[in-house]
Amino acid sequence: MDTFACRRCHTIGGKGNRPAANLDSSALLRQPREIFHAIQSPVQYMPDFRPADGEITDMVNAILAGATAKKSKETPLVVHFQNTGTRENIFEKHCGACHRMLSTRDGGIGKGEIGPNLSGLFSPFYPATFRERERWSAANLKKWVANPRRIKNGTLMQPIPLNEQEFAGLTEILQH
Repeated sequence: MDTFACRRCHTIGGKGNRPAANLDSSALLRQPREIFHAIQSPVQYMPDFRPADGEITDMVNAILAGATAKKSKETPLVVHFQNTGTRENIFEKHCGACHRMLSTRDGGIGKGEIGPNLSGLFSPFYPATFRERERWSAANLKKWVANPRRIKNGTLMQPIPLNEQEFAGLTEILQH
């Protein structure tokens, strides 16, 4: 589960974020084959890592092992549809052509598949990929968008000029 950072969107074994299905309770309602196919053919805004069948089997086993028969006190998951709001979304404007993410507040945003899926970027469940081993934070993101190639030589991403208000709006979106 850590390799694919599933907990940045899902709760598994009682840990994780909640913009997508709680896999602890889903495992009690779905057959293993259904879970397998859901990973193999991901829905919109779920990253498609194209895992091998053996890796998917390992993920299904981890989901089933983490499932609990206890009745959850969580409120039911709110289903998000693609964001169709009329207000300007700073993520869509500056990041969405290359990236996408699933947010508890805004639902699915961005259409890009060139860059990584940024769901849960600031959470402890997102891979520590800033400078290859550091966690992402607002301060690290600010350095990155100002000049990505200064941080990671050869990256394809161009600098994104954002004023303070735009950057604050972007970090707010990424935190939800």
